[in-house]
Amino acid sequence: MNELNQPATILVIDDEIIVRQSICYQLEDLGFIVLEAKDGEQGIALIKEIHIDLVLTDLRMPGMNGLDVIQQSKLIRPNLLIIVISGAGHIGDAVEAMRLGAYDYLVKPVKSLDVLNQVILKALERTKQLKKKQNEALHLEHNVRAETQEQEKEFLGSVINSLADPLFVKDEQHRWIVLNDAFCQMMGKQRSELLGKSDYDLFSQSQADAYWAHDDKIFNSSDVDITEEELKTEDGVRTVLTSKLSFMNPTTDRHNLVGTIRDVTEQKIAEQALRRTQKMEAIGQLTGGIAHDFNNILGIIFNALIAMFLP
Repeated sequence: MNELNQPATILVIDDEIIVRQSICYQLEDLGFIVLEAKDGEQGIALIKEIHIDLVLTDLRMPGMNGLDVIQQSKLIRPNLLIIVISGAGHIGDAVEAMRLGAYDYLVKPVKSLDVLNQVILKALERTKQLKKKQNEALHLEHNVRAETQEQEKEFLGSVINSLADPLFVKDEQHRWIVLNDAFCQMMGKQRSELLGKSDYDLFSQSQADAYWAHDDKIFNSSDVDITEEELKTEDGVRTVLTSKLSFMNPTTDRHNLVGTIRDVTEQKIAEQALRRTQKMEAIGQLTGGIAHDFNNILGIIFNALIAMFLP
């Protein structure tokens, strides 16, 4: 019986129908579910299609022989145990069968049903142990992978949260799925208030329409998009420079949009002030130049008048 208390399924492969059926009857009497195959090819086909707990195979068969069955079975299911039951009785065959991965070797005819039962029960217990070890290894691998992914996630989170510029990631439904601390601070909201939301949840209809249409173009492009925009926040309207790029998310096989935002409001104010200063300086220089030229003209006229009135 297997770990679910269900009868184990045993496949018997033998080209001699009388021998095959005799073994099948004995196994059925012992309470096993029994499948039979008349040759190696049919046996391998059943191994591919049906879950089988144990294989009993003859060694000398036309076409695919018992050694071939062992090799092919191990390629399909490496942990499938195979017991060779052969009437040949050559020690070389037994050695070769064991070398290829056979679990045990019995000589036909098997005189005692108890002997057959003990060998089968021992093999099934070994199968159970192998399956347990395999499950433990898979469980350990899963835990290690999950822990590694969690560490990578924490590391990535610390990296993006260390960025001074706001960063966000949107899915194809334009919902925010990743946000850094700077983005939440800029919006004046908690991360939980923003994740899963779209522009329509925070901005006016017209502004959200504009953001949505612009992001749609980026989703369908492979180029980096850099745009200067006005963004309404709790601190008022800010001038920002957004950099956005569409990428394929390897975990979902769906497109995502990643963007960074740089607040250039103060820079814009400084630029405007600088332009005003430069404009005033230019006007001053122009006025000074005109005054200088005017003074020169006045000087010439004055000198001419003086010359006229001199005796």
